Amino acid sequence: MPKNILVIFIPLLLFLVSCQEVYDADIRKRDDFLVVRALVTDREGEHIVQLKNTVAYGQRLNQEPERNAVVYVDDGEGNRFDFQETEPGIYIHNGGFAVENQTYILHIELADGHVYQSLPQRLNEVQPLDSIYGEFMSKLQDIPDHNNELVPTWVQGIELYTDLDMSGDFARRLRFEPQLLIQYSQIVAVEVCYEYVPQDSSFCDMYDDDDPPWLFCRTKVPLGTEINLTRPVFDMPTGDTYQHNLGFVPRDKRFYPLKFNGQFDRRILLARQYGLTEDAFEFYRDIIEQMTAENALFDPIATQITGNIICTSDPERIALGLFEVAGASVQSFVMNHEPLDRNDIWLKEIPDLSFLPDHRCHLETIPEFWIYY
Repeated sequence: MPKNILVIFIPLLLFLVSCQEVYDADIRKRDDFLVVRALVTDREGEHIVQLKNTVAYGQRLNQEPERNAVVYVDDGEGNRFDFQETEPGIYIHNGGFAVENQTYILHIELADGHVYQSLPQRLNEVQPLDSIYGEFMSKLQDIPDHNNELVPTWVQGIELYTDLDMSGDFARRLRFEPQLLIQYSQIVAVEVCYEYVPQDSSFCDMYDDDDPPWLFCRTKVPLGTEINLTRPVFDMPTGDTYQHNLGFVPRDKRFYPLKFNGQFDRRILLARQYGLTEDAFEFYRDIIEQMTAENALFDPIATQITGNIICTSDPERIALGLFEVAGASVQSFVMNHEPLDRNDIWLKEIPDLSFLPDHRCHLETIPEFWIYY
């Protein structure tokens, strides 16, 4: 290289390096997005609306609940159903009011004067499940080890399925929340006995280490943590859904989040389903696509998930979330006797047990609705 060119090149290179500046991106920090999570069904019980505010980028992680709002639902026919704030950001209406084929609108009036409402949502019916069956298999699952780190592990168990026929003239859009009700019993130490009776009771005095007391317990565990939607084949003449996966039931009790040394007596599937509107179905489907994205350039992002809440007092304000109106049903199916046998898999429908508490133990007394058969 000629010397005169080299002399010019070196200063130029130093100039380019010395002129570098750190680029600080201007991130729009918005913390005034209302987040709505609401569910109204045609069942008796609590109907819940949860209100929170989004968190600005770089700030705290916990969302602040929206307090002191006026929340109600109307049916377009002059009937209004008010929700009461029972804890910060949680609004509840007790009792049933929603009926099949009726349309409902959620109204929210915040303490700062802003007003929101949902798009009209029609309550769709659900039909009982009439086909529940299982298949014994080994499945690779992430199981926590003794350091609470997830390790891929082959687990034996039963995969549960259902077949769904077309409802009327359209394929069924359903969301499932399956649970497993586990019925188990165990012998406990005498000192544990006093946790279930008053300290001044002499009931536990009749037991000792040679004759310890028994606990009879029931607890509910979810079958999976993913959003469980049907995948109907809309372009097929029947619109049916075949072999829809309800969840995987591990055979061994060590794969359950239970701390006990006893035995499983029975397992009962609680099959809860919701009949979704088209808005709700697309909302959940978009969430699934986002959660399963692999960080590619055109993968969906959170702001592209369209809910059904709008701000009527200021159309520029953004509301996130969903007002879900759905027909709902829950059915209980007892599984075959313990231990689960790969050559004898069956499920039998029984009277619904979903009303039982999420967890409860009874000392020395077999509780009501205990499954023997």
